[in-house]
Amino acid sequence: MISDKCPRSWKLLGESCYKYISIAATWQNAQVECKTMGAGLVEIDSEEENSFVFTMVAAAGAEHAWLGLSDVGTEGLFLLPSGQAPTFIKWHQGEPNNAGVGEDCATFWADKPDHPERWYDTPCDIHLPFVCEQHGLF
Repeated sequence: MISDKCPRSWKLLGESCYKYISIAATWQNAQVECKTMGAGLVEIDSEEENSFVFTMVAAAGAEHAWLGLSDVGTEGLFLLPSGQAPTFIKWHQGEPNNAGVGEDCATFWADKPDHPERWYDTPCDIHLPFVCEQHGLF
């Protein structure tokens, strides 16, 4: 939903505004780009928010998108950029698995119809689109 409570081209859900960014970036650069807009990489807090963001990514035709969750600080301990533990997770079965080298950042894989709206750990240095979230602007 687009609302006058959100900046132009951002979408409202609850008390946050969201923007899909199609320009691919590393996880760290995506975080920086979101910060330049007064936001952060999306931090999924509920099933409703997970579905909302997944739908936004899929509607843009993207195969993947970064989420604001990583285990860069401590392997196996996925935290939000704030350093807090997530209150909601939706890893795909067997994830996070660190199957590749440095799979330290979380992504949506929108091109996996057999297990939609699930998360995967992915190397942070690949370039993917992302979703920024602004909290409580009103």
